[in-house]
Amino acid sequence: MENSKMKDNKNPKIIFLGTPEFGAIILEEMIDSDYCPSLVFTMPDEPVGRKQILTPPPVKVIAQKYGIPFLQTKKVQEFKPEIEKLNPDLIVSAAFGQIFPQDILDMPKFKSLNVHPSILPKYRGSSPIQAAILNGDKETGVSIILMDQFLDHGPIVAMSRPIEINNHDFKELTKKLALDGAKTLIKAIPLWLKGKIDPKKQDDSKAVFADKIEKKIKSKDFIAAISYSRDESKKEKKEEDEDGG
Repeated sequence: MENSKMKDNKNPKIIFLGTPEFGAIILEEMIDSDYCPSLVFTMPDEPVGRKQILTPPPVKVIAQKYGIPFLQTKKVQEFKPEIEKLNPDLIVSAAFGQIFPQDILDMPKFKSLNVHPSILPKYRGSSPIQAAILNGDKETGVSIILMDQFLDHGPIVAMSRPIEINNHDFKELTKKLALDGAKTLIKAIPLWLKGKIDPKKQDDSKAVFADKIEKKIKSKDFIAAISYSRDESKKEKKEEDEDGG
């Protein structure tokens, strides 16, 4: 790890990025640990249901519950002044919903970590939990990665234990993965801050992408799309290499 070691890793300044229930569960576990975020970034409230009632994202609800300052916007560059003001040690992201440019990810002293609910490089993208269920996988897990400007592409910092899917539905599996992900993250943070973790590069040749699932999509079509995305991942890697990425 190129960053200097943190002499005192107690109460580091952390910014948390997240939006849905997966992120909210992780945020609440962090609040109950030695690594409570000082600031939260989340997406704006959105209309939900037939009556289109304006509803706050779950991460905002948790931030309000514990009195943690938060900022809502879809424009990631609007976060930059707040990051400069806080001068955080670390950014932690868990299903925020946007890809951040490298200049923002590199602003904290110890860079930015992402909690992703799959065993990377399998199921990069926005629907890894749904992909594991619909593809009939027996188990899944959570990866903690050092974020870069590409989608779920950065080197692996830590990995959770394998989690059996069994007959869990999306909501049940989301909770299990979030709790395990939080546990893995909280264990990894002090080691990361002390420079005791050497991130391991993902094998891009094995990358599979799980894009956002439309409500009307058929399971067999989704599984076919998952298989096809292997070829797409190779194409993306080739383009990155050509661009010098």
